[in-house]
Amino acid sequence: MKPVVFLPDAEEEMLQAAVYYESQSSGLGIDYFSEVERDVQAIKESPMTWPIVEGELRRHLVRRFPFGILYIDGLSQKRNNFSIITLWTRMKKRGILLSKPR
Repeated sequence: MKPVVFLPDAEEEMLQAAVYYESQSSGLGIDYFSEVERDVQAIKESPMTWPIVEGELRRHLVRRFPFGILYIDGLSQKRNNFSIITLWTRMKKRGILLSKPR
């Protein structure tokens, strides 16, 4: 399986969400991390399953939390990895335009 690379902003978003959930209820931040980890594993195992939202950008929705994982399969960029672009909250307004990873 290909390794996953979190862009710095995506990693920061994930950490901020975990801190927020942990502040709401003890153990909820750990649950959030577990869900994201499970979903990243699912992306690694079957990357073409989730829909394309723009260009080569795909979206996988996190089940238990109101977040989606936006990612690009590195094969299209001649890389042997996946780039996690962002973890966006489904509670925010959509319509963001993301740049491709360097």
